[in-house]
Amino acid sequence: MLLKSINDSFALAERKKWDRVYWAIDIHGTIVKPTYSNEQNDSFYTGALAVLHELSNRPDICLILYSCSYPDKIEYYINKFKKLGIVFDYVNCNPEVKDNDYSSYKEKFYFNVILDDKAGFDPETDWSVVQEGLDNNHILTHVKNEYGLEYHVMNIQEDYYLHTKKEDIPRLKKALILEDNKDRQKAFKNLLIFKHKHPKFHLLFRVRKGL
Repeated sequence: MLLKSINDSFALAERKKWDRVYWAIDIHGTIVKPTYSNEQNDSFYTGALAVLHELSNRPDICLILYSCSYPDKIEYYINKFKKLGIVFDYVNCNPEVKDNDYSSYKEKFYFNVILDDKAGFDPETDWSVVQEGLDNNHILTHVKNEYGLEYHVMNIQEDYYLHTKKEDIPRLKKALILEDNKDRQKAFKNLLIFKHKHPKFHLLFRVRKGL
């Protein structure tokens, strides 16, 4: 069910041509083990921090902290997460999605995926399911460069990923190497081709920054 929710959210984004999806994530019983008291607890569930770090660094995901904790407790965890390299975009709101003709988000903000033990998330097993969903889904940004070539870009952490049609590969490689930016030019000269299944594009270029 969780994996289907993740897959469906990215499929919806592709149909709607969105550049990212919205994830609402609870703290207690989801990221950290609950104490059911005022005591702060930094006992994280296995796998939670690694997945949250990836979620935080992916440009195709908006991360929303979803918690009923008091403001001082939320601030504590926000600061704690920042020290661990995990940054939430919003807390208990999503100002990016406004009311429309058929939906009002004044009382309930918009999200695509929710991770909350009260919504059926099992923190002992489901963080690995989330990782599987992330590995299999990315929003591709469509690009048409000055050479008339079209390709799709995924910017994941420290790498660029480029999808293109098989017949365009030779021209694309040449066009990318001709980029004016010297650092980018150096990186593009170190193109590595990985086998990758995608419904529309045959090969995946991985351009590692700093090579």
